[in-house]
Amino acid sequence: MSTTEQKALTTAQFADVCMNPEDFYPGNFDTPMRANALMSGLLQDAAAELRRLSAENEALRADLETERAAFKICAQERYNYHASLVDMRYQLTAVTNERDALRAQVEALIKPVIHYTQGAWFMASSIEEMQAFFESRLPAIRATAYANGYAIGVHGSMRRDMDLIAAPWCEGAADAETLAHAIAKAACGIDRDGAYNWEQKPFGRIATSLPICWVDNGVDGAGHIDLSVMPQALTRPAVPEGVTRTDLGFDFDGEAQHHVPKLTVWFTPAPVGAPCDAKGWKDRDALAALLSAPRPEVQAKALEQHDADSRELRSLCAARDEARRERDNLRSKLDDLEIQNASLESEVWHLSTLCDEQRAILVDVEKEFGTDAHGIEFEDGDSKLIDRIRAHLAMLAAPQPEATIKDSSRVEAQPMSPDLKQRCAALDTRLKDLGVKRLHLTADPNVKNLNDLAASACSMLEAFLDGKFTEVDMLDEGAPEAQPTEAAQKGGA
Repeated sequence: MSTTEQKALTTAQFADVCMNPEDFYPGNFDTPMRANALMSGLLQDAAAELRRLSAENEALRADLETERAAFKICAQERYNYHASLVDMRYQLTAVTNERDALRAQVEALIKPVIHYTQGAWFMASSIEEMQAFFESRLPAIRATAYANGYAIGVHGSMRRDMDLIAAPWCEGAADAETLAHAIAKAACGIDRDGAYNWEQKPFGRIATSLPICWVDNGVDGAGHIDLSVMPQALTRPAVPEGVTRTDLGFDFDGEAQHHVPKLTVWFTPAPVGAPCDAKGWKDRDALAALLSAPRPEVQAKALEQHDADSRELRSLCAARDEARRERDNLRSKLDDLEIQNASLESEVWHLSTLCDEQRAILVDVEKEFGTDAHGIEFEDGDSKLIDRIRAHLAMLAAPQPEATIKDSSRVEAQPMSPDLKQRCAALDTRLKDLGVKRLHLTADPNVKNLNDLAASACSMLEAFLDGKFTEVDMLDEGAPEAQPTEAAQKGGA
């Protein structure tokens, strides 16, 4: 027994003594004086015990207050520590943001140093190095374009390719093909043989792509100049001065019954043996160019027609894509329906099998328990269970026995042998595993016996499944399904 338990027990015993002193001290109550003396001593002891318990209670209360104050101090310290952690986190976030900003400024100020030899391919290892290479070649490109009568404008960020716009700046500017070759040589010193592939753009602008460096980043079109050249002003040349004579005339088309107006123009004669660039020849070529020069309104109509054709093509492509998506959705729905159909067929077959088994069991039960002790069948009302079984059997449509399948014009009524049933079940399993849904079998029309007909069909299917060639024709999805014969409809075949 512990000290606490001993004190509690002693206190309980003392209280019991104070409440019933005559039971513990029966010999001290023979006289009133002795009884008063005993009670006075017990009361003094009880007062001392109360003072001791009160002192212990005060001590415990003081300890509790001390612990409570210590807990408050710990809670305040924890709150202050958490607040300091939050402040430190905010400071760390601010320092991190400042560091990132400084790093971005440093990266913006520090550009890659390009060491490039004219006439060799430059290999850029990053987007920044490619952009620095583009910027380093831009002054030479502008100088070359200016020498060919063009001004160069930069369009874009040069983070993927170098988009340049070349605008004719003076009379006698070079053609777009000459400008493209000159820019390629100025950019990297390497030019292609032959003409560039130009693409027609709106408002007569034409564009092509010039590769000038290699970039190891896997982005299509990186390291190229996307050059767009604006058209020069369409000025119609003046009538050449070498025209010496003009005659107006016409031709008559007898078959079409109409006149064809014509104009005959004479130029300065060219002596025999004169070069091809003699004045008369040049004046003739100038007039031909004047008459065949495209007019601005015709070119504008051609551009409008091009834009209309492009819009129509985009609309047709969008309709085609929508039709493809709809087709894919329909195919997906059709696949889902086929899966559901196969599942339903399996469930129906399973339920049909269960119903047949249930009917067979009920028939056996009716035969086994439907008679009394003398072997006489129960009449209606003799047995409630037998009546229920007979009513249930009457509700179910009994399958036609194989022996009753009869069609005098086609097959004889014969029951199917157990071996033939086993062969049919095995063939059905193999065809289901192969995914075959429908088969068309060409049988001998002279066969009249059902067993012989089924055996012939099984032999044909077994030969086909074993890899031998027979008269088995698998129908495709669009072929019509063969209609069952009357005998098959009657027998459920």
